[in-house]
Amino acid sequence: MLRPFDNDERRQFRETCRRFAETELQPFANEWDEAGEIPWEVHEKAGALGVWGFGVDEKYGGLGMDDIFMRAAWGEEAARAHNGGTLAALGGRSISIGPIHKLASQDIKDRILKDIVLGKRAPASASPNRVADRTSPICRPPRGRTAITG
Repeated sequence: MLRPFDNDERRQFRETCRRFAETELQPFANEWDEAGEIPWEVHEKAGALGVWGFGVDEKYGGLGMDDIFMRAAWGEEAARAHNGGTLAALGGRSISIGPIHKLASQDIKDRILKDIVLGKRAPASASPNRVADRTSPICRPPRGRTAITG
């Protein structure tokens, strides 16, 4: 497909996302769907790709830039895994990152944002398999390091 706004960086990112979907998501889609959970390491691997780092300062684990075409590439390529539950489990943290980055106190940003962006911790709103501790801005991955997908 011809993409008139592509450049080398965007093409490379898209290809990286495609390989990730083909090797890290697609082969396990049915297994995770049946189990109703995905291994926590999948969050960490996606975080290492930078998929949650758009629009987030580098000091918080972000990319220090935003690119709507690269965001779209991640979404399109991840969808190739054909597992909405996995994508929901992975994507839930996206809802929290922007508000934390823009509105949270410096203390909260310093303590948790980098780990959330890198997939090492889940914000309370992205932890459907655990009741959020209202006194804490984050929830740790549950015992066994998995996330519920459905």
